[in-house]
Amino acid sequence: MINGNTDGVKNFILKKLDTIYDMRFQKSDILTEELAELLREVTLEIEREVSVAIDRKGSVVSVAIGDSSTVEVPMIDTREGRLSQVRVIHTHPNGNPKLSALDLSALLKLKLDCIVAIGVSEDKPLIYNMGFCDVKDNMLIEEEVENLTINKVLSYKFLDKVRYIEDVFKVDNIVEDNSERAILVSIEDEESLAELKELTKACDVEPVFEILQKRNKIDSAYFIGSGKVEEIAYLRQSLRANVVIFDEELSGSQVRNLEQAIGTKVIDRTTLILEIFARRARSKESKIQVELSQLKYRLSRLSGLGTMLSRTGGGIGTKGPGEKKLETDKRKIRDTIYDLNKELEKIKSIRATQRERRSKDNISKISLVGYTNAGKSTLRNALCEYSPVKSATVKEKVFEADMLFAT
Repeated sequence: MINGNTDGVKNFILKKLDTIYDMRFQKSDILTEELAELLREVTLEIEREVSVAIDRKGSVVSVAIGDSSTVEVPMIDTREGRLSQVRVIHTHPNGNPKLSALDLSALLKLKLDCIVAIGVSEDKPLIYNMGFCDVKDNMLIEEEVENLTINKVLSYKFLDKVRYIEDVFKVDNIVEDNSERAILVSIEDEESLAELKELTKACDVEPVFEILQKRNKIDSAYFIGSGKVEEIAYLRQSLRANVVIFDEELSGSQVRNLEQAIGTKVIDRTTLILEIFARRARSKESKIQVELSQLKYRLSRLSGLGTMLSRTGGGIGTKGPGEKKLETDKRKIRDTIYDLNKELEKIKSIRATQRERRSKDNISKISLVGYTNAGKSTLRNALCEYSPVKSATVKEKVFEADMLFAT
């Protein structure tokens, strides 16, 4: 059975993929030239990602079709202190074999024996990147072996590598690092970068490096220079960063290009602030307002976006939604925006009635206005404590902290 997105795929293609289940693989071989060639043919034919999961006995566990940029990974049982005993081989139709953020995330979360990305293009030989789990300072990290030929892949001591990793697992007390670590990038000034750092902390993300690049002209593809992008890609690996945050607003295509080049999630200042609002929202009205803002912002940039808007969850190889997926996303977002607006109108109507009642009862209205982290919440709590309202309803303290957008 072929899993995933089989819509529109011709029967002869599905039958060709079905033959993969009959293939048998040596325990010591990551893949075979026969499998690689079949995946190449199908990928070029349907222009979608294709993945194959193989267990350590050499049996095929799953064959799946994705879209132009994503494909699902089968459910894999993971156990403490060992690898999953499954390797995943998948194609990248754009010809770039670099493992994406979701590739690496799947590798670590599922503890795959190995994940292989095959860069497929019409007029070039296949290029392979391989990812393995590794351990550094008792932390589970990824190791990527890049730009390999088929001969290099076939001669790679795969089983020796896997056994070495499992031996390390047995000796070390492995801690899986699920924290978010960010590289911050700005072209403004030190003050703006310092504020971005505080915003990042307010979102419970650890800033691990800051980059300030003065530019007279914005690069249309990457926003910053390609050389600086390469530097960030290197820093991401050495610092184990899993998100890059830009101080300025990025276009959808810039996000996609940066994610592909750097190999991890990329967001901009607006997305970061909206995420903070989403985490801080408590009332139903505020949650709806934040979600509306997020959806409208995403919709305006959807055609170019990459990892951050993937709907495949455990998918691998995400570097940007496929065209069919984009239209589905757009339709879902518009439908959700419509439903949220209707719900918000109901809440506004109730609030208007409440305001009218308070006005009739001559209840005073007081507003506290100021820039973020100016002390509004602290002042509000102090006033309520100094002069509590004599009623059955006791107002709880609002959250106060020395950080941007704490409430």
